[in-house]
Amino acid sequence: MISTKHIATAQHVIVDSGAAEQFRQLLTPKGPGRRFAFHPGVFLIGMFLSAHIHAQTHIRLIHKVLTEDLNLDQQYIWGVRKAAIDGKPEWVLSEADLQNVSRAIKRVLSYGVFMPEDMQDDEDEKATRKANLEQLIDTIITATLIPRPAGAANYAIDDSGIWASERARKKIEGTPVTEGDEETTIETTGADLETADPISGTTNPQVRKRRKRGKSDAGYGVKTAKDGTRSWYYGYALHALVRVPEDLGDDTRTEPALVERVRLTPAGHDIVDVSLELIDSVRASGQPIKHLMADRHYSYKKIQRWLFNLLKRNIRQVVHLRADDQGFREWDGMLFAAGHAHCPATPQHLGDIRQPALEATDQDWEDFYTRIEERQAYAAQRTRPLTVDGETRWGCPALNGTVGCPLREGTLQAARQLSLPIVHNPPAHPPQICKQKTVGLTISTPEQATILKTHQKYYWGSRKHVALAGRRTYVEGFFGVLKGDTAANKNRGSSLYTGIAHASIETAIFSAVANVISLRAWHKKTELGDPTHPLLASSARTYGYRYITEEEAREYSPPPPEPLGQPSEPEESKTKEHSR
Repeated sequence: MISTKHIATAQHVIVDSGAAEQFRQLLTPKGPGRRFAFHPGVFLIGMFLSAHIHAQTHIRLIHKVLTEDLNLDQQYIWGVRKAAIDGKPEWVLSEADLQNVSRAIKRVLSYGVFMPEDMQDDEDEKATRKANLEQLIDTIITATLIPRPAGAANYAIDDSGIWASERARKKIEGTPVTEGDEETTIETTGADLETADPISGTTNPQVRKRRKRGKSDAGYGVKTAKDGTRSWYYGYALHALVRVPEDLGDDTRTEPALVERVRLTPAGHDIVDVSLELIDSVRASGQPIKHLMADRHYSYKKIQRWLFNLLKRNIRQVVHLRADDQGFREWDGMLFAAGHAHCPATPQHLGDIRQPALEATDQDWEDFYTRIEERQAYAAQRTRPLTVDGETRWGCPALNGTVGCPLREGTLQAARQLSLPIVHNPPAHPPQICKQKTVGLTISTPEQATILKTHQKYYWGSRKHVALAGRRTYVEGFFGVLKGDTAANKNRGSSLYTGIAHASIETAIFSAVANVISLRAWHKKTELGDPTHPLLASSARTYGYRYITEEEAREYSPPPPEPLGQPSEPEESKTKEHSR
């Protein structure tokens, strides 16, 4: 028997949020066409309950949950059953009815290979279907959110692999897995499955073709395991934008790390456009984004595609460095490291400073900070942060009072008094940074763009930067709740659905479940949540149930009409019940 708490949760997330009615409107023909004899929103209700309770969402389970595990009162309220009336027998939702909803999802909301053939070239129709689907999943996710604390505006972004239920049409054997970037990312979806290696972008002679297994929206991507090893998978990439809470101490946070937006793309799909869509969707809701924590996969993108687009939105990136981001690069006489300008005479050994690994000791971190502080003394003063026009301005560190230099009158004596570093070997032919108060730079070459790709507000490696960048783990925490065995447990066998539309809806349902789990765990620990919120309010306990007699069943009087509303122009279901 499904608990009253689970029922109340599904009512809030699917029905009260408007998702069920939105779903019905999307699946109802705008002109002539067959209408459902029941409210198709029960499909979403059943999927949510099945995911929340059983971590699976296949149709047979949804049918069992709705028609057997759900109490009779609620079945009548949600329209799973309809009482006998005017001589007609009692109506009960069948598996065939749910199959019809499933087919309608693919027919009406798919914007990939499962679109009708006569629409495959209609880009406007694809965009409309995609927008409708994303609006639906946003409604479901938003129902699990609570207002953010005043001033909270930090987010973390990442993607994670979701296995497709269908088998891949080819098997990649022996292909080395390398860290991809935008220069080698290609799409391998639908009819393009046999073309190339999605990581190297070249034809792979070691691809073993299998017999054709039907259409698929999925693609090939790379998953990184907890031990750092990387491997191929076939499916989708789940892109998530997760709230980053503030730490109150004692492992207590101002809010739970809830996912605010999710999108699904074929694995191997470029991350830039979909990530910007996530960001714009949140900003359009009225929620500002101040800092965005991302891993090296994002900062490696071309500056015109990623960082400039963040700057246009007044968002500050917080990123780590890749191995090839280390070392000094010269620009107009200055030495750049980690997206920051330095004195031309900065000691060369400070160009490459690696952040300690996960297993590092406290002493390793103190040594790291010591080297960072040593280099930061030579850092130029940034008098104008990078703009979307590629312009920035820097000032001599000696004039900023962090080093002493014989080229800057009066700074040596001050440096000795304050025990600051001293430039002993200034350049024989000083560049402009050594002669002017400030120097302006404008990106004009690819090399210069590469130098500033990791430009960020806080000096890379400083204690403040490391603390802020470390909070990117909240997005990893969300994926842990989503896929964890003791949490939402979204796994490879959670469903048997195919197609981007089905996969997106199911992933949104599981993401909503993950949010509910995180929200309640945070509230239980901190008691900071609103106890009147529908997802946090206490409910009456269900202690058990009993079977009723046939006479009691005949006397049963169903409640008033279901809140889901009656479908327009109801027709009797003409399909025969069958199982998958």
